[in-house]
Amino acid sequence: MDKYEIQKKIFQEKLFIPGTNVLKNKKGITDKKTLKEFEGKHFSNKSLSVPMGDLSTKNSQTSIRRYVRMGW
Repeated sequence: MDKYEIQKKIFQEKLFIPGTNVLKNKKGITDKKTLKEFEGKHFSNKSLSVPMGDLSTKNSQTSIRRYVRMGW
């Protein structure tokens, strides 16, 4: 096994649920389709509740992205 294959294996072990091609997640969802549906619903619900404010600065845009991603 060369260096590239070792790095790829370590990367996969850190990010994916063993034996699947599904990313590790806080909910423990192991089915790719179910995870995609959950993420879509979560994103939709969170994006509807984003606080209104000034979107002209990069800092405020970053804050909104963090707000939408957090809270599983």
